[in-house]
Amino acid sequence: MLCRDAEFFKTAFNGSFQEGNDQSMSLPEDDVQIFRIYRAWVYTGQLRYNFDEEECWLHLGKLWIFADKICSPRLKNKTLDAFFELITKNREVPFAKPETVDYVYGKTMPDSALRRIFVRLFLYLYSTSGGDKMDLYPQEFLAMALRKAMFRIKTKSSGALPASSAYHEDCSGTCCKHRSIAEPMSSSAHNKSLPRAAEI
Repeated sequence: MLCRDAEFFKTAFNGSFQEGNDQSMSLPEDDVQIFRIYRAWVYTGQLRYNFDEEECWLHLGKLWIFADKICSPRLKNKTLDAFFELITKNREVPFAKPETVDYVYGKTMPDSALRRIFVRLFLYLYSTSGGDKMDLYPQEFLAMALRKAMFRIKTKSSGALPASSAYHEDCSGTCCKHRSIAEPMSSSAHNKSLPRAAEI
């Protein structure tokens, strides 16, 4: 099941690596809780966790980063959906803590969908984003948020959240039917330059 979902495991277990010979793998750098969520998702198709709203930002972020590591676009998309579901259930949910954003920025590429999701939801939840702690957020994150805010003012955008599928990778069929020109494109390729405001 793992090999069918993720190229990372398929390559390791079906190739000439030690894992292929032993049919086992050690992942000491990964969170055990995150792997358990992933394993349950592979077998059930559901993300099952019971973190509180504040913890969700960090643990869902870790799950997306793990999905990126193992090359599982389906899990990445499912995790992004979970962020939107979190906001849909409670518009007053506090935004991620500065240390969580710092962790995400330390583990992702500049054009990653996770970074763009964090910026987008930060602006959407501005009233609960912890303005008194603004200076504690990473400068790169605040710069992206400012560019996005200025773009919205310039284009007179409504500020409404797009569908989470607008941030999906490897979409096909009707998956991306909600995407518009001003909404983010797929981040399947890692680009070293920062995305333009219209792509956040």
